[in-house]
Amino acid sequence: MKAKAELPAYASMNTRIQHKLNANAANSTLKVYRMGWRYMWKVAAKTMRKCGVKEPGTFDKKNCHKGEMWGWPFEMNLTNASARKIMFAVIETNRLNLDKLKIVRKSLGYAWKMHTGKTQDQLDEKNWPCMTRIWKTIHASSLPGKTRIKAPMRIPTVNEMERAFKTPWKADHPWPLGKFCQGTVAAYDTFIWGCRSFEDHNRIKLSKKHVVRPSEGYIATAYKGGRCKTPGFPREWTKYTVCMCPDRKHKSPPPLFKDTVIEGEPKQRVDWCTTCPVACLEYIWSHDNAKGRTYSAVYSNA
Repeated sequence: MKAKAELPAYASMNTRIQHKLNANAANSTLKVYRMGWRYMWKVAAKTMRKCGVKEPGTFDKKNCHKGEMWGWPFEMNLTNASARKIMFAVIETNRLNLDKLKIVRKSLGYAWKMHTGKTQDQLDEKNWPCMTRIWKTIHASSLPGKTRIKAPMRIPTVNEMERAFKTPWKADHPWPLGKFCQGTVAAYDTFIWGCRSFEDHNRIKLSKKHVVRPSEGYIATAYKGGRCKTPGFPREWTKYTVCMCPDRKHKSPPPLFKDTVIEGEPKQRVDWCTTCPVACLEYIWSHDNAKGRTYSAVYSNA
């Protein structure tokens, strides 16, 4: 949606600025705003209409939410008083748990960003002036519990990581060589480099800007769009994939090694380290259909 957003004709300076801010926002952030918008309409539709808020889907189809909600300052008609009514009505229904109420608060904070009637002292505020006071009316113990229970996160121990990165691929492995190499890269990014589960991986996935220095033991990949958590002031950010070959002596796969792999099984001995993410990326990128993508699925026939 964000990529397809287009400025309306004769857009004002406020609208053009908001267009830039929307473009710099993470997709996950805009998704949260829409989620909060849906919660407001789900539990407090009557109050939304009383405050003059247009129905979902009736906004500019070319905004970053495809018209589901406001995306331009001229579409956002809330005031501090109406934001107070909506937030209080949502809380009073007692139908949303604390996590969902926080999402509603974030969505209203997005509306505050588009509010053009701020005073000079309010420019750095993150939400409507009423929000702090209204939030204190929440009685957490009376709220409904979590409606969705996430599966417990499985985090490998140091010993498990050591064993995994010291156990190379073998012919009897259930995965083909290409998929194993992709798994090595993904495991390195997740558990060693420490990527955030969605946005960091996505920025690495979309990047095709690499500095490949296997002889020096590393590959540098620039994040597409820069570092996360700095949407207003994008900063260049780079992931460094380092060599994990035994004895720190890097060995690259032979240039034509991919031609010896048929249906995932090499026809010659694998004499390079399949748990070195640098070597794995070199192998992945030796395939034409990889096109420099870190998470390219070349393992379907390799």
